[in-house]
Amino acid sequence: MKSKTRIQLFDKEGKPLSDRLVDQYTEFNTGPKEAYDGQIRIEFNLQNQDEVSGAITYLEQLVGKSPLKELSKRGRKPNSGYVNNTTAMEDARVKILEELKSKSTDQEKMIEFLRNDCNFALLTEEHMEEMGINLNLKKIHKAKGYMFYMRLLKLAKDPRNDKFDPMLAIGVKILEPSDKVLIYKDREFNTKLKIPIPPKKFIFKRQAILKFPKFMSEEERLKFRKENRELLANPDKTKSKFYNRWEPDCQIPKELLATNN
Repeated sequence: MKSKTRIQLFDKEGKPLSDRLVDQYTEFNTGPKEAYDGQIRIEFNLQNQDEVSGAITYLEQLVGKSPLKELSKRGRKPNSGYVNNTTAMEDARVKILEELKSKSTDQEKMIEFLRNDCNFALLTEEHMEEMGINLNLKKIHKAKGYMFYMRLLKLAKDPRNDKFDPMLAIGVKILEPSDKVLIYKDREFNTKLKIPIPPKKFIFKRQAILKFPKFMSEEERLKFRKENRELLANPDKTKSKFYNRWEPDCQIPKELLATNN
């Protein structure tokens, strides 16, 4: 499995500005976008001396002790640094939350707004764990089986490399619908909204969620997700023996059902 690096930036008051889980090899090669002089927390996974050296170089670039790598003309824009990005992201979250409150006459309208207008995707607690997304969930919310909508920032070929924004999470109950909608901001519980359940509950039944058997390992789930996405992207691709082995045990909604041979 590829090594991952978690990079968290905080403001002067210790409030999270950004939280990224990235491929370590790629991050070391591209380097940080911009030097940052605030509070930083980084988790590396270093397996050899080369990776130790790469981590040292990366840290020196991040805190401004070493020059940043030059980007090609097709690379990132020079003004797209951490501070500007995080400010824009926070502004977007505030706007989304304001519009959600005003447009959500019921939870069907709320989900349509999140999915169609804001590119939010629904994540189960298991999927969040697989992705390394950490919300400080209250025990009562865990026990009641809430799932969370988060904004999808990047859809990768490999689902393990998808990028979500966990700083705004909208909690809903799909299996046993409730009019109580949870709002988590900056990974912490913020508030609870009362949004009516639509008269017809079909909106809850058609959520595109892959459901796996409990005896399927995390690595097998990730592998299945990856192949399922490849099959949907390429109708001519043939299902592997691995996929055929697990397909009968998985619950696959129509939106994610691969019809390949």
